[in-house]
Amino acid sequence: MKISINKNSHIPIYFQIQKQIRKAIEKVKIKPGEQLPTERELSSNLGVSRVTIRKAMRGLIMEGLCEKKSGKGIFVADKKLIMNIQNLEGTTQFIKRFGFDIKTSVIDKKIIKSEENLSSKLELVEGSDVLFLKRVRYVKGEPVMLEETYLPLYLFENIEIEDLNRSLYNVLNHKYNIKPARSKGVYNIRISGEKESEILNLKLNTPLLVKKATSYTSEEIPFEYNIAKYRTDKFEFIIDLKSN
Repeated sequence: MKISINKNSHIPIYFQIQKQIRKAIEKVKIKPGEQLPTERELSSNLGVSRVTIRKAMRGLIMEGLCEKKSGKGIFVADKKLIMNIQNLEGTTQFIKRFGFDIKTSVIDKKIIKSEENLSSKLELVEGSDVLFLKRVRYVKGEPVMLEETYLPLYLFENIEIEDLNRSLYNVLNHKYNIKPARSKGVYNIRISGEKESEILNLKLNTPLLVKKATSYTSEEIPFEYNIAKYRTDKFEFIIDLKSN
């Protein structure tokens, strides 16, 4: 990584340094996990004070582009997956769009009877047959998301025998001709319990972003109730609002 500065510019030197490192990260000239030159090296090479270098690094850390590891130095942070919560795209398609491979592992699958709350979410008679599906999503071999999905069997005959270690929405679309037209739900923050921490490889009581949502077809038929638990160190969520 080559950095050049103009000491005669009206742009502060620390900002010039930040801008060039930021650009190198965005263009993947320096990769996630790669260590940046030390304060001493940058100070010596650029002929500026270590205070200036420290200020530049502090800004990059605050942006989430870099992270400081105690006793080791400053490293390029892993990219977070930025998800638009208004997008109905499935998780598999969304993550692949970032250029990452995604692996899905089913850790529980069984047919259950719908209780009152679930029946209300899926507009079912209480006691209806529902497929319960619990899956872990992995990116680059690391667990990033835990999902619990409920599917009414009257819409998805024999889905329990399908291989669901892959994109669920692809299965629903190609085999049952069902696509999401809209989704209604809530997002909140909660801390990870013992089992979630173990599955997602987190410390106990780590914050998780939890989405609970019902998805509907274009005919307004609820076909899925989903509880998704996202690692907050791996995902960021955006919303794009427009005035009427």
